[in-house]
Amino acid sequence: MNLLSPEGRKRQARIAKLEALKKRDRVRVLVSNAFFFLFRDGTVISIHQGDRSFGNPIYTRLRHADTVLRRDPDASLLLQSMLDLIVDQTLQVIEKYGDKINESETKVLLKPNMEVVRSLHILSADLTLRKRTMQPLKSLIYGLRRFDTERTIAACTVAGQPAPAQGYMSPKTKVYLADIGDHLETIMSSLDQFSTMTDNLIDFVFNMNSHTTNDQMKRMTLFMIVFLPITALTGYFGMNFDRMPSVQTHHESFFWIIMLPVLAVVMPAALWGEIVRVFRFIGRSRLIRRVQVKENTRAQRAQRVEKRRRNTVEQEREAKGKQEGATTTAAAAVAGSGANGTGEKGKTG
Repeated sequence: MNLLSPEGRKRQARIAKLEALKKRDRVRVLVSNAFFFLFRDGTVISIHQGDRSFGNPIYTRLRHADTVLRRDPDASLLLQSMLDLIVDQTLQVIEKYGDKINESETKVLLKPNMEVVRSLHILSADLTLRKRTMQPLKSLIYGLRRFDTERTIAACTVAGQPAPAQGYMSPKTKVYLADIGDHLETIMSSLDQFSTMTDNLIDFVFNMNSHTTNDQMKRMTLFMIVFLPITALTGYFGMNFDRMPSVQTHHESFFWIIMLPVLAVVMPAALWGEIVRVFRFIGRSRLIRRVQVKENTRAQRAQRVEKRRRNTVEQEREAKGKQEGATTTAAAAVAGSGANGTGEKGKTG
C-alpha cells in the first residue's frame, strides 16, 4: 500500500493512535535491524542501526589477549559472538516482561479491575509479537548448525565453483551455536509461559467479577424473599375500601398473625437448596472430623505399641546383659577357685 495515498495515511494514523493508547502499559523495546556477512577469507562485516554501543562487549573481549575470541583466528566465532550478544539482550527484555507480569499479577490479587485487564491485554499482544520476532532468529541458528555445509555446497554448485569440504561454520562455532539455540528455546518457552499467565490472569479477573456479581444477586434475592410476602400482604391490608372487616375489626397484631406463618412457609421453600447444602456441608465436616479422630487414635495406638515393643526389647537386652555379666562373674569365680586349689595341692606336696 502506498503510504502517500489517502488509504495509506489513514492506516498510518490508526497505527499511530493505537501505539499512543498502548504506550503507557507496554514494555519499551528498541527493535533494530542487523546484517552480518562472513567471507571465506575470514572477513566479517556487520551493519546495524543505532550507535556503536551494540558491539561494546565484543570490543572489550577483543582487547584482552586471554579470551577465546582474541586467540582463535576463526572468523565464524566472531559471527557467533554477535549472535550471542543479540540473544543476551533479548534475555534482558524477557526479564522486563516477567517483572511487568508479576506487577500485574500483584494488582490482580489485590484489586482486580478492568484497568488491569487492559494492561494484560496489551502485554499479551506484545508477547505474541515478540514470539513472531524471535522465530526467524531461531530458524537461522538451527540452519547454521545443521545445514551450513549443505547450503554451501549447493551455492557453490549453482555458481559453478568447486564444492568445499566444509561450510562457513567451524565445529567449535557449531558447539557455541548450540548454546545460543538453548537460550532461544528458553526465551520461547518463557514467552509461551508469560502469554499463558496473561490469559489466565484475564480469565481470573472476569471470574472474580462474575463471582462478586453472583454474591450480590444472591443477597438481593434473599432480601426479596424476606420482603416480598410482607409487601404483598401490606398491599392487601392497605387497599382503600369503605368497609374492610379484616382491618376495621382487628388490631395490627392480626397482620403479624398472618405474616409469620407465611414467612415460615415461604422462606424455607425458597431457600431449600441452600439449607440442604448447609446440612450436607455440616455432615461432611463431621465425617471428616470422625475420620481424623480415628486416624489419630490409630496413630496413637501404633505409637504405644511401638513404645511397648521398644521397652520390651530394651528390657530383654538389659536382662541378657545382666545374665552374661553373671555368667562371666561365675566363670571367673570358678577359675579363681580352681587356681587356689592347685596352689594348695602344690604346697601340700
